[in-house]
Parts: sequence; C-alpha cells; structure tokens
Amino acid sequence: MASTDTADSDYPSTPAFTPTSRFLVALSSFRAMHLTDPSSSSTTSSPPSDTPSTAAAEDSPRSTPSLEYHSTLELYTRKLSALSTVAALQRGPGEALLLAANSQHIRRWEKPRKDYPEGLSGYKSWRTSLNKFHCEIAHDVMRQAGYSEDDEGDAALFARVRDLLLKRTLQRAPLPDREDELRGA
Repeated sequence: MASTDTADSDYPSTPAFTPTSRFLVALSSFRAMHLTDPSSSSTTSSPPSDTPSTAAAEDSPRSTPSLEYHSTLELYTRKLSALSTVAALQRGPGEALLLAANSQHIRRWEKPRKDYPEGLSGYKSWRTSLNKFHCEIAHDVMRQAGYSEDDEGDAALFARVRDLLLKRTLQRAPLPDREDELRGA
C-alpha cells in the first residue's frame, strides 16, 4: 500500500493532496536536477518559500532557468485548479500532476534540438524523444524516493505521470467545422 505519512515541511497541501515524505524526496531530487541546468540565469534568488529547499553545492547557483520554469509551472497548476469551475479540479492538483509538472523538461539540455533533423518531422521526433526521456527520469526518481510499481496505488500513479509527460490525456478545444474559422477570416 502507498505511504500516507505526511512530512513535516512548508510544502503547501491541497484538499486533493497532502505531501508525503517520499513525494518531498522526489521533489527534492527534481529540484537538484534543475539546479544542474547549464544555461545562465540573471537571478540568484532561492526557490519560492512554499517549496522544499534542495541541498546544492556552495558554488552552484541558487536558481536556474529550469528551476524557475518548474516553480512557475507548479504555481500555475495550482492557480488553474483554483480558478476551475469543475468542483473536483478546485480541490487542487493531485500528486501525479505535481510530480509531472516538476519533471516536465527535466535535463532537457541533454537532448538538444540540433541533434535531430530539421523540419516538422525532426521537431516531432525530438519532442517525442524528450517526452519519453522525461518520463524515464521521473519514474527513476519516483522509484528512488520509495514509490513502487508493484503497489496497486503507486502503479496507477506511475501510469498517470507517464500519461501526463507523454501528453496522452491532454485535451484541446474542438476545431471549428469551417476552414475559414480556423484562419480567422
């Protein structure tokens, strides 16, 4: 059975999810990876105070574009949940969405776009490869944090994180029936 013990932290709970110690371990691992982003950042601010801190080397930046992006993405998921008109979504993001939001694009710099062919098909190939790469990393981190694919509840969590990272269950608005509506004519 999945662990339900809550960790003593400042990480914000929602009615949909109270952080567990293994979730916080996974989040800390993701944040440590984000701190290895080789791109420069104009800011050296620490991560938002509502998220657990990570142990980083003294000479490492306290923030990177990757960490900033994921902190913003997580806050955005919380804001969208709060603004939703669907009661279940108003309860806040669940564990799978928070894990996926924090692991999307993780170590993206290791698979540069230039390593794939030019054009739309090369771009799609690169994005598909990235999505799979991010999913593998997320699952490895989850396992190391104490999640088990042998546990029924955790298996569902692994599947949901995978579906989110592979963009399998994302929906878009229906396209208009008439082509001129697509062009805005």
